[in-house]
Amino acid sequence: FAELVAGACNPIDDVRGTARYRRHAIGVLARRQLGWTWDQYRPPDAPGPSARPRGPPAPSRGAAAPAVRGPPVKGNPPCP
Repeated sequence: FAELVAGACNPIDDVRGTARYRRHAIGVLARRQLGWTWDQYRPPDAPGPSARPRGPPAPSRGAAAPAVRGPPVKGNPPCP
């Protein structure tokens, strides 16, 4: 599947990456997405355990900062 998707795309070379790298990346993304979709929608009694995690991986760039609320502005009601 990944080879079919990579072969179907027509990337360009530019300063951000070569066409070869982009073709490879598209193949990797297609293979991952197919695995995630299969894991999510397959019947529970389907044969063969899956080694892939369910769903896309969590972002690895650190946790999001908690929302900070300042004091209410005079004349405006506070947020719920």
